[in-house]
Amino acid sequence: MQPNAFATGRDPKHGVVAVTQGLLQMMNYDEVKGVIAHELAHIKNRDTLIMAVAATIAGAISSLAHMVYYATILRKLEAAVQRIPNEHAQPATAHMYIVNPLSGGGLAALFSTHPPVAERVRRLEAMARGVRIA
Repeated sequence: MQPNAFATGRDPKHGVVAVTQGLLQMMNYDEVKGVIAHELAHIKNRDTLIMAVAATIAGAISSLAHMVYYATILRKLEAAVQRIPNEHAQPATAHMYIVNPLSGGGLAALFSTHPPVAERVRRLEAMARGVRIA
């Protein structure tokens, strides 16, 4: 019910204006025409295309920042696990930890539900570079 209106679309042929029920109930006919005219001007001037491109770039930058942040957390966790021993860790419960508390390789790695932290970081960094991971 909040009054609002927005325009979207890459060009005038594909532009659309949306208004909320709250706006329609709050404003009279002439006021709604003015709001719609304002939104149509955004479409005519291709502001909506520019806003979409800007939002895409901002989203990509934000995604990269999150990947770097989580990679920093994965490395921090791994360092802490190596520094602080866990006397209660058992192979049967190792899968419940974010970072495997047991230094298992070979056959033990076959039953791991999480890839090693180094592999997770490698995948995140590849994703940040835009490389597809299989």
